[in-house]
Amino acid sequence: MQAGVDGIIAESGRIDVLVNNAGYGSYGAIEDVPLDEARAQFEVNLFGAARLIQLVLPHMRAQRSGTIVNISSMGGKIHTPLGGWYHGTKFALEGLSDCLRMELKPFGVDVVVVEPGAIRTEWGGIAADNLRKTSGDTAYARQADAMAESLGSESTARRSSPPSVIADTVAKAVTARRPRTRYAVGFGARPLHLPAPRPARPRLRRARRPRHGHADRRSPLGPVRPREPVPQLGPVSRRSPRLPQRGNRGLFTDKPGQQPIRRAAR
Repeated sequence: MQAGVDGIIAESGRIDVLVNNAGYGSYGAIEDVPLDEARAQFEVNLFGAARLIQLVLPHMRAQRSGTIVNISSMGGKIHTPLGGWYHGTKFALEGLSDCLRMELKPFGVDVVVVEPGAIRTEWGGIAADNLRKTSGDTAYARQADAMAESLGSESTARRSSPPSVIADTVAKAVTARRPRTRYAVGFGARPLHLPAPRPARPRLRRARRPRHGHADRRSPLGPVRPREPVPQLGPVSRRSPRLPQRGNRGLFTDKPGQQPIRRAAR
């Protein structure tokens, strides 16, 4: 890897685009897949891409430009039975790309994730063969047979998109002034990428209070006492009353309802 990056820099003097496309699907029950094979899956699908990113970043940061395209999968958004190790690598690549995008924003380097759907390549056949070898004779044999048939069926191959849709998407991303963070392309990619519908919010009904103080069986609040009439007050002047001062004569009352008392000024 280091020799390849050094050769590009020696020949061109800069590096503008990195496309991490290497990957394969190691299908099988998590219980059945040997850990050596699981580690190999992560080495190819995740750590290989991470190492290339580490090698090109010093040059991209120095020139303050560049685009990194990580080819993920719809398997980084959804999950299927007997694909735990494969989905684990794609979920990890999605998270790594999101963190990397935030780190490189101050340096003008873009990070793009391409999420292919079903593409017409040999990927499905290889995954189906590995699945049968790994879990075809174990307790997960029924699931393995059904999943292998789905991966390697002719109907799936006919509906798959050609590889050119991925190449066109990568070219679009690396030439865009402001590329999108994610491109979901290929057969079945967009419908699978739609967010789950929000659950319906429950409608709450307000409890009805009885009008005349009688118990209402439909009301959880029980009987309610009728409201007492509010006493009517006389007209109130908007002007604030003037308090009597020493030396003045006036009529005033000490308590409400009493007759006015005349007091002489001292």
